[in-house]
Amino acid sequence: MATILPIQGRFDKEIPENFGNAEYRAERELLIAIDQIITTSGLEYPVIEYFLDVAYVNKYISVFGTDKSANLTANERNNVHTDAVMALRMAILRKRLHLSLRKFSLALSHSDLYKWFCGINRFALPKVPGKSTVGELENSLPSELIEEVERRLFHIVQDQASEILYEPLEIGRAHV
Repeated sequence: MATILPIQGRFDKEIPENFGNAEYRAERELLIAIDQIITTSGLEYPVIEYFLDVAYVNKYISVFGTDKSANLTANERNNVHTDAVMALRMAILRKRLHLSLRKFSLALSHSDLYKWFCGINRFALPKVPGKSTVGELENSLPSELIEEVERRLFHIVQDQASEILYEPLEIGRAHV
């Protein structure tokens, strides 16, 4: 199993505020609360471990029989880490919004709040994934891992007697 390094936040824009729209403020508070649950509970770690394990195997296969190292570079590990976090967060957000891949990708490209939640809210021009990338990332999450994350998420929410999530999210296979 791969070793996970501590998650370090990137230099992101502030979470946008909109003082005139109550629905936006409620959505913002909800996403901040979900982000805190994910961050403090380590909910991302099993997903990161899985993505790193897959990356190590793929790297080993790609260099097998050559003189090249099968170890992932720091940049490769960072990219895998980013993809894992983004996959989990996009799956949670898309299922919460009940959007198709196409509509979710469009909403993500238009919303700084959604980009922040998914970890793509950078000062530089953010690269918002299209529907194919969103689908590939979601579908790369095995069902057993999804079940574990869902189970942990809802135990945490129930244990905190929180009304953050009113109904279960299904983070299953992506559908167009």
